[in-house]
Amino acid sequence: MPSQSQRKKTTKVYQCDSCEHVFYDYDSYSPLYECGECGTVFNRDNSFDGSGHNCPDCGKFGSRIDDVSCPECGEQCSELESWWECEECANPNADDSDQCSCGAAKAEE
Repeated sequence: MPSQSQRKKTTKVYQCDSCEHVFYDYDSYSPLYECGECGTVFNRDNSFDGSGHNCPDCGKFGSRIDDVSCPECGEQCSELESWWECEECANPNADDSDQCSCGAAKAEE
C-alpha cells in the first residue's frame, strides 16, 4: 500500500453530500445515473438488474450524471480538496473533522 504522502499526491478523496461518509476514490467504482423517464437517481448496485444502468423503478436506461457514488448510501459525492488520514486505521477524513470514525483523534501537525 502506498504511503500517506504518496496517496495525498495521487489519490482523490470524496465526501458524500448526503450521509457525509468520507472515502478514497478506489473504494467506489459505481457511477451515478439518473433515469430520463421517471427521474430516479441510482447507482449500479441498486439498478434494475444489480449491475447495469437500468432504472430500478421503471427499467428504462439512465444517463450517467457522475463517475462516483457513495459506497455507503449510493448518493452523489464531492471531491475533498483538503483531508487527513487516520494514523490508527488509515481511513481518510475531512480536514475540518477532529476525530476519525474509528474514534482516533486527529494527529497534531
